Amino acid sequence: MPLRWTNRSLVETAKTVKWALNRKNGFRNKRIRAAHAIRGILKVGINVIQKEDYLLPIVFKCDTGTQGRYHLKHKTTGDIEDGCMRSIALAVSGVQRIKIYFGIPKKKA
Repeated sequence: MPLRWTNRSLVETAKTVKWALNRKNGFRNKRIRAAHAIRGILKVGINVIQKEDYLLPIVFKCDTGTQGRYHLKHKTTGDIEDGCMRSIALAVSGVQRIKIYFGIPKKKA
């Protein structure tokens, strides 16, 4: 997905993705992995994601994950380290609260 779609909060990202999914040419390149993944998750069903512990997204405190999002102007409470497509699919479907694993970064030596 374009960086400008993902450089703010999950709610704002989900609004943009939902808009794109509902438009015929919202995702200009139909081979975009995110579009395919999110459509697949929505088709299969989002209730499984929140029930299965191994599918919960992993979130780190802002800028503390393995790669961090330190380069973004808009800081959020946490950065999704793993499970971003699942999180976007949950938000697009209207889920208000998402269960997550809150990661603790390794201490620097």
